[in-house]
Amino acid sequence: MIVRRESFGSVATSLPNSVISPRVGRRPTAPDRAPVRLLVAVDGSPGSEAAVQAVSKREWPSGTEISVIAVEDPSVPLALGSLNPQVKEWIGETEEGDQEWVRKMVEASGEKLRVAGPVTTIVKEGDAKKVLVAEAKHLEADCIFVGSTGFSNRLERFLLGSVSAAVANRAECSVEVVRNP
Repeated sequence: MIVRRESFGSVATSLPNSVISPRVGRRPTAPDRAPVRLLVAVDGSPGSEAAVQAVSKREWPSGTEISVIAVEDPSVPLALGSLNPQVKEWIGETEEGDQEWVRKMVEASGEKLRVAGPVTTIVKEGDAKKVLVAEAKHLEADCIFVGSTGFSNRLERFLLGSVSAAVANRAECSVEVVRNP
């Protein structure tokens, strides 16, 4: 599914509910520039793993540059932990455990993507909705790949919002929201 910017509004906000992997296609800001630059957002969810797999399985032009990014939001582990007990198992019980887990997760995702081209790994702190868009602009990314988290209930969606929909609405480059099959 390709969504045009003129169609935003109800279509973009319904991206998290889509059963396919939608792609919001935008014109490149520098069409003659090479190489292709991709930003792959990871958060340890099955959706972000699906995004990594989707990028690694495609054929990309020689010289494609891939940046793998994780955004640590200090408010999210607490909110998620109270809603989803699995999160404490994933991130550890301490701030150091959280940081170590994030670093390892980003590096492991980067290793899976090295088959597609050179990879850099990035860990930033802040609101993922804003950081991903800003980092894509800074890197002059051609496309952002994000996984669909698939919140289990309306309370989680209300508290955390949908990063994928926010990025799709705000990014200047193309955005693909990859579904976990």
